[in-house]
Amino acid sequence: RGYLALMVDSAQISHRPTVMSGVMYGDAWYMPGGNNWGAKVIRDAGGRYLWGHDTEDGWIEISFEEVIDRAAEADLWIGTAHLESRSALGQTDSRYTHFAPYRNKQIYTYSAKKGPGGGITYLELGYARPDLVLADLIKIIHPNLLPDDDLYFYGQLK
Repeated sequence: RGYLALMVDSAQISHRPTVMSGVMYGDAWYMPGGNNWGAKVIRDAGGRYLWGHDTEDGWIEISFEEVIDRAAEADLWIGTAHLESRSALGQTDSRYTHFAPYRNKQIYTYSAKKGPGGGITYLELGYARPDLVLADLIKIIHPNLLPDDDLYFYGQLK
């Protein structure tokens, strides 16, 4: 299935779970701006990205307090950079445990799959295969839409 066909399928869904993204680096939380490719593909997958109203097409830096105020009860956390387990996430910054996706085990990383040389497949191939990225995000956000599909790039933090 191509990107546009997948997008049409997800557009039929009326319930749009809330999605947060990113992690802290130093004193700032880095996440995609509302016009960033990452935000757009979440929207195309049927998610409601909590910073979707932002007009930045790059990355935005905001305080932890701003993130917790808006995303404490988000449905999903998609995109935790290189962190590959819930325990690693919590050990990196104990404040992450205050988010509903952490408590509900609804955190997904794009670094789940590695290439033969150890590189993150998403970073090596994701921009060339947006259809696979979109299919993964639909599977995460609306699992019933693609019940027979497995995640290609993403994985749930265990």
